[in-house]
Amino acid sequence: MDLVSVVIPVKNGGATLGRTLDSLRTQTYQAFEVVVVDGGSTDNTLAVIEAAALPNVRVLSDPNGGITTAVNKGLRASTGAILMPWLCSDDFIDSQFIGSMAESLSGDMEFAYGNWHGVDGGVVIKSRRPDLNWARKIRYVMPVLMSNSFLFRRTVFEKIGYMNEGLRYSCDYDFLRRLQEAGIRGAYNPNAWYYYQVGGLSQTRQLACGKEIAQSAISHGSPMLLTYIHLARAYFAVRCSFALNRIRKHWRVHADGVPR
Repeated sequence: MDLVSVVIPVKNGGATLGRTLDSLRTQTYQAFEVVVVDGGSTDNTLAVIEAAALPNVRVLSDPNGGITTAVNKGLRASTGAILMPWLCSDDFIDSQFIGSMAESLSGDMEFAYGNWHGVDGGVVIKSRRPDLNWARKIRYVMPVLMSNSFLFRRTVFEKIGYMNEGLRYSCDYDFLRRLQEAGIRGAYNPNAWYYYQVGGLSQTRQLACGKEIAQSAISHGSPMLLTYIHLARAYFAVRCSFALNRIRKHWRVHADGVPR
């Protein structure tokens, strides 16, 4: 049974990190370690980690870095054969998630990815499955895909390197471009579900994220004009999705009076 290393970058995540760690506690696949990389939290983050009392947890300090440096630090310090780089401190995973992914990483498959639920205030407001044509569409924009739902064999990082620390918002996009360009084979697992908290950087810094993804795409050889056309289309599509999220949350909460 391969050891899975789960990296959690966090800064002042005490309000939600307990839920994240609880979702690891209930995993059916228990051969995993957790590497928490703390960006200098001033709240109760470290106390939450201690209270969770999960086995095989290490806490690293990265007070002067950002998300990308934290992820790289966690990956380099990990010991597993399978790596989960992006379990955010306000997200959580289904109890079957790690086991399902480990099953997919058989034979010559070096990465696996799954589905995701969008959560707002504890309410699941939408559920999505990835666009299975993402390897073609990623040439211009981040396609319908949740990078957090990816797990990789360590061999992937040995082949294409770690995250680009010069990127603030699009390190996952750049990494998936390099993955695709290297011809590394992976598998989609329809039974794996990742729960992410809506309203993160992709929403609060949407334009900055989009611009950096476009610049990254161009640096990988994508035509500039087509890339910016796709950026504009994606921007308005995402703005519409944010509006729909608010409607979905209202309906889910008030349909029967109980958040779901």
